[in-house]
Amino acid sequence: MTARAPGAQVEAATWPPLRTVVTSGGWRVGLSGGLTRRANSALVADDVGRPVTSRPEAAAQLDEVEAVYASAGLTATVRTRARTGSALGDELQRRGYRLVARSLVLARPGVPRGGAAGGGAAGAGAGAGSETGDLELIVEDEPTTAWVTGWLGVKSAAADVGLARDIVAGAPAWYLTARRDGGAVGGIRVAVADGWAALSCLTVVPSARRLGIGRGLTLAAVALAADHGVHDVFLQVEAANKGATALYRTLGFEHVDEYHYAEL
Repeated sequence: MTARAPGAQVEAATWPPLRTVVTSGGWRVGLSGGLTRRANSALVADDVGRPVTSRPEAAAQLDEVEAVYASAGLTATVRTRARTGSALGDELQRRGYRLVARSLVLARPGVPRGGAAGGGAAGAGAGAGSETGDLELIVEDEPTTAWVTGWLGVKSAAADVGLARDIVAGAPAWYLTARRDGGAVGGIRVAVADGWAALSCLTVVPSARRLGIGRGLTLAAVALAADHGVHDVFLQVEAANKGATALYRTLGFEHVDEYHYAEL
């Protein structure tokens, strides 16, 4: 079975901003206190509605987007596929936007109930254990302070824990924690929207890296989604993260889409 792309709107639904402003041009401008580009970027009209077809149109729409970010005291950030030679791409370049991150969307068909990756929370835990040895897996419906703090430890240790919790809790999700010898060694989030499961926030503490825990958590997350009837799984990873990309490819994830963040 070949993987398909979830699309920008599904991706955004699994990591929604705390506040979204919809401009007259149809852009969806995300505002979340500056924590993560995904929650603080504008989704271009091409991905959610009518395409941008001219430079004057692009200029007028970007004026609106930049005004929203200026009023919030945040950097104007656009998620876009646009390249130089398109109306939007040329206008972004003219205004001095920088492409700061190229992100890949990787997807794979889910594993049916009882499939090779295990089924249910118990099966997921066993699958993770087979990869990592004596590993206990805890699945929760809400992000605990410990789970959020563990994620922020590798993402942005100085970030506000309450703000981070509100962002990751913005969509229906499960929060997995891997424990060994009584201590947390990693975690992952599985959010669901429109029949898709999105994997995010994969973390492994520095002392437990290169032991297969990231692999085990990813397999556990896929199995958990399948047990709840979600048979398509995707994730987003920066193209520069070659190690993570290689890991996901060994687990059957395929490159199905990509985009850039452009910052002013």
